[in-house]
Amino acid sequence: MKPIPKHFSQTTLNRRDFLKLSMATYCTSILSGISGCQSSTPLKIACQIWPGYSFFYLARDQGLLPTTAIELIQTENLAASADALAKGQVDGAALTIDEVIQLLDKGIALQIILVLDASAGADSLLVKPEIKKLSDLKGKRIGVESSNLGTIMLTKLLEASHLSHDDIISIPMNYDHLQAWNDQQLDGVISYDPVSILFAKKGLKRLWDSRGIPGLIVDVLAVRVEALEKQTKSLTHLVNAHFQAQLLWQKNPIDTTYLLAKILQIPPEEIKSAFMGIDLPDASFNRHYLSPPTKELKQSILELSEIMIKNNLIKKTPDLDHLFTPDFIPGDL
Repeated sequence: MKPIPKHFSQTTLNRRDFLKLSMATYCTSILSGISGCQSSTPLKIACQIWPGYSFFYLARDQGLLPTTAIELIQTENLAASADALAKGQVDGAALTIDEVIQLLDKGIALQIILVLDASAGADSLLVKPEIKKLSDLKGKRIGVESSNLGTIMLTKLLEASHLSHDDIISIPMNYDHLQAWNDQQLDGVISYDPVSILFAKKGLKRLWDSRGIPGLIVDVLAVRVEALEKQTKSLTHLVNAHFQAQLLWQKNPIDTTYLLAKILQIPPEEIKSAFMGIDLPDASFNRHYLSPPTKELKQSILELSEIMIKNNLIKKTPDLDHLFTPDFIPGDL
């Protein structure tokens, strides 16, 4: 498992007793406060299966979320989550910041209320073993997902390798990266965990990853502005449950590894690798990220916007004045 960050308590309890005690105490305190001025319509959150988002599902499966008040809508990919949010089919969605930028560009009013994770190696370029360095990519066929994230990763990869778009053969892929690899005779592929684990089993080597672009690929919970007031209690509950589920994993790695493996549909022994490349900010870090002046997140959005404008993905840089709020972040757990 990833080492327990210093901002997590080191108290030791019997694993199963801790799970029972934590969930019983937490559910009692939250459920007692969820009544009051609250929409009778369930809060709907679009969320694909991805390590950084999996604590929502872990919270639900362990009874930390009342399913009558909060509904997780499982989507196939980020584009599907963004589309559901754009159409008003859900109140919020777990998305990368670039997807949020594109929704803002379409005139959809959103606020970011939670930072779920930041890529620290989870997004990577995997290549055949004979490709030893970035300059070796010249003339090679590289699979790139046809998405905002794929475009951003390719742009930064070319910058790092001092190559131009004309120096490589970029092959568009859908979200099934493995199928593209099997069909397209590729030399390399830009992918992400846990799919990268499968590529490693095929003998591909990691040549470059998101550690070279720190803070640029960030996953957040974005919520439609009109839902913030109507669903205040449910949103507060959801954010709390995310951190509580995250804490259960830190405290009880054996039990929760098997639970997360079931959610992510990968073998338990691969959970460590699946989470190795992402940072998981706790409540304290979230308050820092989301409280004014939010320098780190604003800088990321400005850099992403520049890339997206150049690639005709958006028309202009979004207004950042009211994009972030720490109001739903709990005190230290």
